[in-house]
Amino acid sequence: MHYSLLVVFLAVNKLILPMRTVLTRILHFLSAAYVLLFVAAPSLMAHPSHNHLLYPHTTFGLKGGLRGTVKLEGRPEGQMTTRLKIQLYQPGKTVPFHIEDIYASNQGEFSIDDIIPGNYVLTIKNMHTLQLAAAITIAPGTETVINFKKPLLEGDANDDNQIDEADFALLSKAFGTLQGGKGYNSVTDFNADNTVSVLDFSLLAGNYQTKGYQVHENSYTELSAMATADLYLLIVNKVFFRRYYASK
Repeated sequence: MHYSLLVVFLAVNKLILPMRTVLTRILHFLSAAYVLLFVAAPSLMAHPSHNHLLYPHTTFGLKGGLRGTVKLEGRPEGQMTTRLKIQLYQPGKTVPFHIEDIYASNQGEFSIDDIIPGNYVLTIKNMHTLQLAAAITIAPGTETVINFKKPLLEGDANDDNQIDEADFALLSKAFGTLQGGKGYNSVTDFNADNTVSVLDFSLLAGNYQTKGYQVHENSYTELSAMATADLYLLIVNKVFFRRYYASK
């Protein structure tokens, strides 16, 4: 239908072109607008590999958004407010393409706007937790939602994405101190209760000699496969339970 109308527009243009009238100019404008809106744009949108021609480098291109939730180990519900470092890596890259330094709400909720559409490896970390990661897709004009099942593991006092002797040394130095007191160090107050105590020690000890996720060239493929496996397991479990209860 669109192409038939386009042919009519072009035919009329050709017939009256010698007249050089105002009407000719109007038809030229309408023809060009029609090609852009109803022929070129839908064609490009139908082929994701061409999407960079439409967004985000044009004034009418659409970016996407991200929102989600994450929990922190050792914290009670409703006390998840924390500073988060979120990084987005393009597939095959080990240098972040997009970095956000934001705060999560009391419920561990976070959101980011104005993200260039595409596939990414997302990493999320607090200054004294290990890093989590996931494979995500940001679509134009939409908001991607990701809710991490695993909590951010505590104990990385020196923020190097691993928990070892260096973190234990920092905790030992601040052990028994209160916020505002001499020697208190907030990066060793893992459960954010304003004191460095045996509770913080137990969090570090439980994760000792553990590393957070390290981004590498095959991270997107690896994380995508893990997500697919989780989905398959969920479907299998639903089928199993449905059959189990049907047999009762």
